[in-house]
Amino acid sequence: MGLQHFIAERKKDKDLLVMAHVVCGYPSFEANMQALEIMAAAGVDLVELQFPFL
Repeated sequence: MGLQHFIAERKKDKDLLVMAHVVCGYPSFEANMQALEIMAAAGVDLVELQFPFL
């Protein structure tokens, strides 16, 4: 399933979609996983994953 199809399917059930943002590895990958689980439980539809470069 592509992103456009996923968004179209989600919009059938919701008027507004919620997008969140995570900086991968900050403060840790474990903290990222906890945050993603909380976001999923709260109904976040999309998550932008930022991969920082050094």
